[in-house]
Amino acid sequence: MPSRSRRAFLAATGVGLGSLAGCNALSTEPPATSPPPAADLADWTVFVDSQVPLPESVAFDRTNDTTAADVAVFAPTEANVEQIAVTLADGTPVAVAGTDAQWTLVQACRGLDASYGLASSGWSAQTTFVAAVPRGDRLDTHIFVGAELPRDLPWALNETLSPRAQACTVPFEHVELPGDVTPLGTTRIRGRNDVAGFDRRDSVLVADDDDVTPVYVDTSATIWSGEAADGDDRYRADGVVLAAEFDGRLDRIGPGSQTTEPLTVADESDTTDDEARQVFTPETDAARDGFTACSRCRVVPDELGDRFSYLANARFRWRDPRLLRSDDVWSHHTPGEAVWYL
Repeated sequence: MPSRSRRAFLAATGVGLGSLAGCNALSTEPPATSPPPAADLADWTVFVDSQVPLPESVAFDRTNDTTAADVAVFAPTEANVEQIAVTLADGTPVAVAGTDAQWTLVQACRGLDASYGLASSGWSAQTTFVAAVPRGDRLDTHIFVGAELPRDLPWALNETLSPRAQACTVPFEHVELPGDVTPLGTTRIRGRNDVAGFDRRDSVLVADDDDVTPVYVDTSATIWSGEAADGDDRYRADGVVLAAEFDGRLDRIGPGSQTTEPLTVADESDTTDDEARQVFTPETDAARDGFTACSRCRVVPDELGDRFSYLANARFRWRDPRLLRSDDVWSHHTPGEAVWYL
């Protein structure tokens, strides 16, 4: 068993429970959050609950039939839980917009015959936009951080239906997937803060084995500079830390410590305590505009029932390189218990 408690683990990564952001700069106040890039919904057919406010001058093809929609947007009410579940079961992506959005989506997903995960099992009233996309017998889930409604509704919908492709800047190393793995889905935290943007995605795959049931946890974390994210162009990508703690045995992790042209990777994991920690630092101007840090952990749980969970955090950090003070940085954390339902 791990030598440290779960709360101690979170404290060691510098976070508490929930999504946290903050500026350590002593020089200037960060600017107000700017709107995301304009999103075009003209190619989508959308069902929108009458209780969901829409931004002005947004154009899309609207329908009152969820089965004819590319995506259905619901208000977070208990009365909508059953309809959300039916819509997902029919294969239509669903978004929930408003206070306590994640609670509403979780209630709807519980009754479905599908595997899915959530990057954080906890939520707050400030989580105002979440989504789920059916993928056969599993769901991909999306949690949006920093989305201002109704202004950012088109951006969040477009990100749900057409997420940016991710490519690992440094590939996985020494952790090959076996041929017989079952994906449980992908869960995502897509965020914007006062300076830039980020995208964390966790995927879990379960392998069949005669003796054990290994679980592969893939995490990718993309960080964009302020300029690349239409934020504050003073801030460049300065680093990403991926950390996780498992109840099961962590017996393999990649990539290991190495220096490549774009990134330096420091593997600070402790497999004896079943703790993974990797630090990714950009080494080129191109990487400081943005890069994707990737990690794969092979975990052997004592037993795998209908639920698999682990503590995880992706820490994103930006720096204003024009100033000499080493503490002039902006950080965003995404800590919590990631939970998967099989």
